[in-house]
Amino acid sequence: MIYETHESKLTLGANEDRQYQRLCSALGLAHLLTDARFAETEERASQKELAASVVSG
Repeated sequence: MIYETHESKLTLGANEDRQYQRLCSALGLAHLLTDARFAETEERASQKELAASVVSG
């Protein structure tokens, strides 16, 4: 996904479970690792808007 920042745009993505786990940890969002809405890759893909709002704070 692409996010607007104050200075430019930022692209974040995690295509595999391990990448997703590391991304959540790096962003301080480890609680998402136990959230059923984001448990599987397909579920995460279908929750793009929700994920964007969580990441954006």
